[in-house]
Amino acid sequence: MTSSASADKASHIASESNASSLPAGLSEISQWTASVVLFKKEALMNVYCTLVITTLMALAPIVEAQQKRDVKATNLSKMLQPGKMDQSVDASHLSEVAGRLVGILNTLEQSSRSAGPPPKDLLKRAYAMRSDVDYKYAELARTAIYDAWREAHYLGLFNSEGVFRRTISDGADQGKEVVFQYIIPVQHVPTFSRSFCNVELTSPTKQRVTDDPSKFDTRTITYGKKLRSYATSKQTSIEQEAKRKAEAAKRPKPLPWSRVLAPKYRIPDGPTYRFQRTKAEHEARWNELRKADPGSADRQPNISADIKRKSNPSRKSGGKYVQIVSFENRSSFPTEITFDFCFIGKTDTDPEYVSVMRKTNTVKILPSDRYESQESFTTGYASYRGYAAVVLFKGEIIASTASDARMNAFTKKGAMDALPRL
Repeated sequence: MTSSASADKASHIASESNASSLPAGLSEISQWTASVVLFKKEALMNVYCTLVITTLMALAPIVEAQQKRDVKATNLSKMLQPGKMDQSVDASHLSEVAGRLVGILNTLEQSSRSAGPPPKDLLKRAYAMRSDVDYKYAELARTAIYDAWREAHYLGLFNSEGVFRRTISDGADQGKEVVFQYIIPVQHVPTFSRSFCNVELTSPTKQRVTDDPSKFDTRTITYGKKLRSYATSKQTSIEQEAKRKAEAAKRPKPLPWSRVLAPKYRIPDGPTYRFQRTKAEHEARWNELRKADPGSADRQPNISADIKRKSNPSRKSGGKYVQIVSFENRSSFPTEITFDFCFIGKTDTDPEYVSVMRKTNTVKILPSDRYESQESFTTGYASYRGYAAVVLFKGEIIASTASDARMNAFTKKGAMDALPRL
């Protein structure tokens, strides 16, 4: 064995001897560290779980109370159905509304004596659940009902169990029966003869003794103006809705999809007619209107025209450009016009511009109707540049359209005829 090998062996033995002589506690430090980390993780998880359970237990009563409030509001909303608003007036209307109002007052009193919500909040929640009542009516009715509940408390109309009684137990009229009356006499606002917003309860000594408007106090006059204003706006909206429905009923009804999608109504490269009429139905209607207004044959129509690109050349389109050609008769009478359009290509040689497709259609178009056709073409050795189109009535141009200002030059009379064909 060489001297260098002997030295290495001695060094190795010495290092092993030193390692074995370390204190036993130092060799267990890594094990202690892992145990501490595991303990901390378990402690944190326990704290987290405790917090979650505590939070859920704290929220449970709140959620339960909210559910109870929603149930109360739902039940009350069923009692708040508005009465019919018309011009009929009958003595039985007041007693009918008063009977319904008593049930509502009992519900409000029971809610005020329990966990809530308070009467004012309960009324707001309940009216918010009714889709047949607008905000303005709900506001008027809520105020009137809440005022009636407060007056019932002032007169001592609720017994110890919170049930409404008609006999007054507090005040100067103790022992007498409470009076239900209209806030505004119904001869002045007949629309509200069945409405909660026009009923109040009062004591016999405060009962209104005359229906003469000149004897009304300021409060009554102001409230009467509110009711009349609401009745007017409500009647206007009803009339507008009836007018809208009447106009909608006059419009042609949409056809079933089985007819809309039928091949004879959808011609891929031909005209399509509005309301999905066949060509025969379209012409019959046009002839009927022309016969009723013969003078329309000489009146110049108001026509708007447009051309839109549907797709570029592709495998699906057979390498063709596909364009949607449309024009609309904005006149109130039937007319017959000629639509002359040209799709133009540009070449690198002379002539610079060529006609890649030219088409002229003479069309009978109904009033306020739209004509539409789908056109397909290829450009050959030319590149597609744009389009130009004119609308002719009795041989004269009455409207035109083009893809851009340069193409607009070809809408002049005779310009498209001068274009060489591809």
